[in-house]
Amino acid sequence: MLFGFIVVPGLGSLCEESCECSVYLSLGGKEEKTKNKVMATVGDRTRAQEGLLQEDSMVESVVLEWNAGGHFADAGKRLAKGVKWMFGVKSGL
Repeated sequence: MLFGFIVVPGLGSLCEESCECSVYLSLGGKEEKTKNKVMATVGDRTRAQEGLLQEDSMVESVVLEWNAGGHFADAGKRLAKGVKWMFGVKSGL
């Protein structure tokens, strides 16, 4: 379960050989619409990472959820949604 991470080109699989994992990605819709050149790439890089994860045979499911606002908007609610998703995945709901 990942709540947030930095996308590193060439990262490869996020799972070890012995596991199957599910990944929840959450971004604010305004995060990639910034003047900061590094942060402006977050949307494209996250979409690219989502694609890599979808192709990874060790990854069961990938969810990329776009939320209203920027990086810090409703952080508690976004975290709660991620935790709820994680428990739903683990319990088979």
